[in-house]
Amino acid sequence: MAESTVGTKVGPYTLVEEIGQGGFATVWLATDEQGNTVAVKRFAADHGKEVDKEKAANERACLERLGHPNVLTMLDAVADEAGVDSLVLEYCQAGDLIHKMTRVVNGGPKDESESFQIWHQIIDGIGHMHERGVAHLDLKPQNVLLANEDAPCRLGLTLTLTLTPTLTLTLALALALTLTLTLTLTLTLTLTQDQAV
Repeated sequence: MAESTVGTKVGPYTLVEEIGQGGFATVWLATDEQGNTVAVKRFAADHGKEVDKEKAANERACLERLGHPNVLTMLDAVADEAGVDSLVLEYCQAGDLIHKMTRVVNGGPKDESESFQIWHQIIDGIGHMHERGVAHLDLKPQNVLLANEDAPCRLGLTLTLTLTPTLTLTLALALALTLTLTLTLTLTLTLTQDQAV
């Protein structure tokens, strides 16, 4: 993958600002030729182009299976000279769930009903993924994105697994239990801190 800098063109998209970085990819704020804002996910070059190509192809294939208000939408994919896809995704301007939780803890608006609404949206998104044969393997507040303060949350994909019939039930149950424990602890901690303020 060519080096990404501000102003780099990825197909019809112009990179504006780096907004996120993980072990395998970097996410950029970008604009299209009509001035619309999108997020462009570019896979890191230091893992080797075959690894990048496999990761990008897997995530693209998973996103193409999905279509749900609580799962991040892929708008386009642009292959570079090595055949590695850059994924063009909807831009969630309100950030991720960890930022929202931090704002609440630091004195922002507190709304218990909204917390449970987000919980149900995450469950709905995960349920849709399982119905389409996709498992999310990196579920955490940083991967729960908010399009805006009033819109449904979106699950961003990082590590995913395509489910076979043999794996589906066992893995789905394990993920559901993990999700329940993680989010229950998260919400309990947030509400407890709210009450202590």
